Amino acid sequence: MSLEPDPTVWDYIKILPERRRLEKLKALEEAQAAAALLEEAEARANNEPLPIEDASEPVPAQAQAQKPGKWMKFERPSIKISWQTAAFVAGMLVYLLTRFIQIDKFPIYFFCDEAIQTMSAVDLIQKGFKDSAGNFLPAYFQNGGQFNLGLSVYWQLIPAMFARSVTVTRAVAALATLVFPLSLAFALKDIFKVKHWWLAPLVIAAIPAWFLHSRTAFETCIGASMFSLFIYFYLKYRLQQRKFLYWSLFFGALAFYAYSPMQMVILVSGFLLLLIDFRYHWQDKATFLRGILLLILLAAPDIWFRNTHQEAIKQHLNLLHSYILDPALQTGQKLILFITRYLRGFDPSYWFFYNKQDLARHLMLNWSHMPTLFLPLVLLGLWQAIKDMAKPENRVLLAAFFAAPSGAALVEPSITRLMMMVVPYAYLTCLGANWLLNLIENKMQYSKIIVAVTAGVLALSAAWMTFDALHNGPTWYNDYTLYGMQWGAQQIFTEIRAQLKADPSTKVIITPSWANNTDVLGRFFLGDPLPIQFNSINSYTNKMLPIDEKNLFVLTPEEVENLEESAKFKKPLIQKIINWPDGRPGFYFLKLQYRDNAEAIFEAEAIELRKPMQDTIMLFGQEVAAEFSRIDMAKIAAAFDNDERSLTRTYEANPFLITLKFPQPVHIHAVISTIGSPHTQIKISITRPDGSNGEYIAEAPERNNAIRPLEVDFGKVEALIQMQISIHSVDEKEPTHVHIWDIQFKE
Repeated sequence: MSLEPDPTVWDYIKILPERRRLEKLKALEEAQAAAALLEEAEARANNEPLPIEDASEPVPAQAQAQKPGKWMKFERPSIKISWQTAAFVAGMLVYLLTRFIQIDKFPIYFFCDEAIQTMSAVDLIQKGFKDSAGNFLPAYFQNGGQFNLGLSVYWQLIPAMFARSVTVTRAVAALATLVFPLSLAFALKDIFKVKHWWLAPLVIAAIPAWFLHSRTAFETCIGASMFSLFIYFYLKYRLQQRKFLYWSLFFGALAFYAYSPMQMVILVSGFLLLLIDFRYHWQDKATFLRGILLLILLAAPDIWFRNTHQEAIKQHLNLLHSYILDPALQTGQKLILFITRYLRGFDPSYWFFYNKQDLARHLMLNWSHMPTLFLPLVLLGLWQAIKDMAKPENRVLLAAFFAAPSGAALVEPSITRLMMMVVPYAYLTCLGANWLLNLIENKMQYSKIIVAVTAGVLALSAAWMTFDALHNGPTWYNDYTLYGMQWGAQQIFTEIRAQLKADPSTKVIITPSWANNTDVLGRFFLGDPLPIQFNSINSYTNKMLPIDEKNLFVLTPEEVENLEESAKFKKPLIQKIINWPDGRPGFYFLKLQYRDNAEAIFEAEAIELRKPMQDTIMLFGQEVAAEFSRIDMAKIAAAFDNDERSLTRTYEANPFLITLKFPQPVHIHAVISTIGSPHTQIKISITRPDGSNGEYIAEAPERNNAIRPLEVDFGKVEALIQMQISIHSVDEKEPTHVHIWDIQFKE
């Protein structure tokens, strides 16, 4: 057999390098042609003069044919970035800087609703990604006795694995909001075909309400950001490719699980979009049905939760004092209230002019929630959307606009519950601005200067707002207490950490009266187990408790004044004072000692506190004399007002004793009490008209539900002239608070 190579194969091998060179040359020519077409398309879109081809220009050396066997140098084609893209990148940089610059300094407080996000993530990791009930990857987490956290907890999982800080917790949440300007810009560019789409991040950066809340770890902006992605991908599904339906449903579900008011918004939005685009949905039945299946899968965690926590929604609305649960209101009245509060979500005076309708910590002094100058732009954008409602993209935008306030209408509207309204407002602002700038460009010779000035004004507005917030924000409002800014978490716990480091044997006792859920804040800054004790100074003024030289009390100015007025303590030894941002004393670190005669003072007070209180209430159409354990919240009538939103509790007595004396006999079959979660026993002792007595008992073990009904059934209708109700928190000892939300009678 000959070992000579086949000449045909050998010739092919020799020319292989040349064939590859020619293929690269062809690919280069195709890339250059594509780049030229892209440049021409951008020029047409921006109304710029088209590039003029010069036929006499010599062909570039790279494109000339070269002799076989000679290698050609391959040069990568240059990438041109349009000025709009550069302006968009600059706008995103402005947005990023105004979110992250000194993010731990403003807002000036670090709120418990921020700390709970990270701490819930910490607990989730420690429990093997299960909640307290053992459910794997739960959809909801508790916050202040209600289930209203979801996505935001999972978003904090990575920060939860490292040393906790305000900067990291807030920065991670701020990163999630980047999808809002990104999705808005791309929707304007690719769907609405807006020339000035690049203004989107600057518009959003200049919105005060979004500026304040996107610098926090609250779940409200994360929910609104997911809502923006839901709208963006629905637009792509409706006007580009049907496969984007699945992404729209996915991000809609994330918005649904992010924030409780978002749930109504997503449901209303989904219903409106199903209605207005039903013909389009039904044209591709396969995609539509797959979307339904995906929707069922995404809804499964919520369905399971509702089935296992049937009181959760009622409990949530009860804590928010929703009119929905008011038994005194008829259905028609509730509907009117819903419509009224829904319409308030569009109120221009609320959005575009400075007002004090919200809590101070959700306001920026002299800054409206939306810039006042945006109002005419929003109206222009709304007019454009309504005028061209035949366009699918405008119908989608209007559906989002009209759905956005629905979640806040179930309770009292506030900026946190209305934050998703910023999404359609931003769309409308950009559409209105684009219409106005296009008009100016058609009428004025130096229109590009106007466009540049517009961008500059937006950027400067965002920069000035940031400077004002960081420089002046600490003294905008001078109420730093529980009912104001709730300032001091970072400052207090940093000082406590220093005190414990200097002397680990120090027993720190800190008042919880300056903020909500201070135990959560303590865990965030000091870790588990807590090296401090949370206790009100009232515990030491109401009873004589042990105090030694290692006890270090952290108190507010008001509590220090109460100490002096009580006449039970010697002059406090002040170790340190932390001032509020306006320079006034905010927190005292001090040592305490009782006076020599304190014991006698306590004994005299105890005799007085054991005396029951008396009042008259209306029951069964008659005035009933009531004698009851001393209470410190509301009046005793609140326990019988058929309203679970009202709460009554004992000052320190356990059980809670209530004796009712009826002038005329009443007939009762059962007593239903709405109680809290502790193990509770209720005993009903009755006196009949003939003087005989009866006693009935019911008991409820401890459960996860915050409030629940407990019925004492007599088994028959009893006629009685007197009743004593004893509500005993079985596992708690005096002094303690026994809570009661409502007591009803079955006749």
